Amino acid sequence: MTYGQNPTPEEEYQSIINKVKKGEDIDTDYTKLRMLYAQTSQYQPESKERDDSILKMTQAWVDKRYDEAIQLGNQLLEEEYLNPFVHDLFAKIYKETGSGDAFFHMLMFINVITSIQGDGKSYETAY
Repeated sequence: MTYGQNPTPEEEYQSIINKVKKGEDIDTDYTKLRMLYAQTSQYQPESKERDDSILKMTQAWVDKRYDEAIQLGNQLLEEEYLNPFVHDLFAKIYKETGSGDAFFHMLMFINVITSIQGDGKSYETAY
């Protein structure tokens, strides 16, 4: 980004995500963040690969293969940091194992889920 120019949605999204990851941005507007994400090259509303990876992470958690679940979750968050399901699984894994930051991931889950507005009955009211 050149000084004096407005950031692209991708640059703005990445800047906010980096602050969120470090715990530096407590006033994040998660609705705005989700809308910025939807304008990035990473955005894939439909992804069988992602869905399969979430299922594998879930199964690893159920089977108490925590290291595998954490590895899968980290890969998923690299591609889609705002995925509430992955944060929910991390919160559960870290609560059960006593490692990691369960509270952070539960807050991420809550923040992303509560940022979803609308009744979801039509395209216009899906968010």
